[in-house]
Amino acid sequence: RTTQLPLPEPERVGGKTSLQVETVDGRELLWVVGQSSVLRVDLTIWRAQTPTPPGATILSEVVAGQKRRLDPRAAAVPVLGARENSVRFAFGTPGLAGELEVRHETQLTGFAAGGPLTEVAGERTFTNLPPGRYTFAVRGCSVDGRWSEPARFTFIVLAPWWQTPAAVAGWLALGGLVLFTYIRWRIRGLRRERNRLERVVADRTAELAEKNRELERLHRVDQDEKLAARLAEEKAQLELLRYQLNPHFLYNSLNSIRALVFTNAAAAGEMVTRLSEFCRWTLSHKTEGLTTVGEEAEMLQAYLDIERTRWQDGLKAHIEVDPAARHDPLPQFLFLPLLENAIKYGGRTSPSLLEV
Repeated sequence: RTTQLPLPEPERVGGKTSLQVETVDGRELLWVVGQSSVLRVDLTIWRAQTPTPPGATILSEVVAGQKRRLDPRAAAVPVLGARENSVRFAFGTPGLAGELEVRHETQLTGFAAGGPLTEVAGERTFTNLPPGRYTFAVRGCSVDGRWSEPARFTFIVLAPWWQTPAAVAGWLALGGLVLFTYIRWRIRGLRRERNRLERVVADRTAELAEKNRELERLHRVDQDEKLAARLAEEKAQLELLRYQLNPHFLYNSLNSIRALVFTNAAAAGEMVTRLSEFCRWTLSHKTEGLTTVGEEAEMLQAYLDIERTRWQDGLKAHIEVDPAARHDPLPQFLFLPLLENAIKYGGRTSPSLLEV
């Protein structure tokens, strides 16, 4: 049986349209009114059936190193030596006793490899812990997801003696002393070597100064004669080259005149005139075996005038000289053999007109 009760302004909850809580004989009743029915829930009974938390997880044993046992309930934070950097924790949750597949979540704060780990076993071991302060925490979880109060244990792992601040300061001081001693020894050795080298340099300098004075005396005696001999030798070499080139040119020119004497006397006479002007120009322009590009071009032009007398219209020659290069020096008769060979051998391969 259901009884319609006067209800306040309904509040929509989920799929129902209204709900109301009232107390009857010390018991809390929840009325849920639907579209076509009313549901009554006894909250007193429902709350009595709510699962209770499993309580707290406890640490049953903490072993540092090989056999040092620590009191998990001690208020003071234990300090472990450098050789006690392996710690084993044994734990359990009494409130979960009798349940199957009880899980425990463990975490070691301060250790990179000590992150949260959920496992069924009742212990966890950490090895090779570096120096530092750590806090181990563990809590249990029931099958239906109820977590217990975590148990925590804080401890400190000391650094080896050679890594302590005093040891580091001692190592630095010892290293500084060794470095200072080495630098002092090295400086003394360098000073001794410097003094020895200074004496050697002074002796060698005096010896070289004496030799330089002797060389200067000999140089002053022979300087003029050697310079004159060297200049005469260079001049003779240039003159030899010049005299080697002149007969070759005269030989070709005289052969050309001889060929024109019987065929063209006027041309032969003109060629003799050009040859005399060429020889007069070359003999009057002596510059110690050197000339300029412009003068060499003028001499080549005179030579071409002689050759045109023999070739007539069969020779076409053109000389181009960069104005910036007209005053550059060069040996005399440097281009003449090239021009002679160009005309001599080019005439054999040019049946009509020879262009140079």
